Amino acid sequence: MTRKDALASLVSGRFSGNQANLAKAIGRAPTVVWQYLNGHREMGEKLARHIEERLHLPHGWMDQPH
Repeated sequence: MTRKDALASLVSGRFSGNQANLAKAIGRAPTVVWQYLNGHREMGEKLARHIEERLHLPHGWMDQPH
């Protein structure tokens, strides 16, 4: 599973498909979330850990299969 897949899983599961709500929860613009989900940006280590922290996920969650 890639970080992109993990992000998509969060959007569909925890945020009922609403990218804007995920963006708000992690303090990013909805367009940025869209760019990550659609392969226009690659998610780095810093953002992956930021998402985990903001959503109270275990460290490394974005890098593990779900």
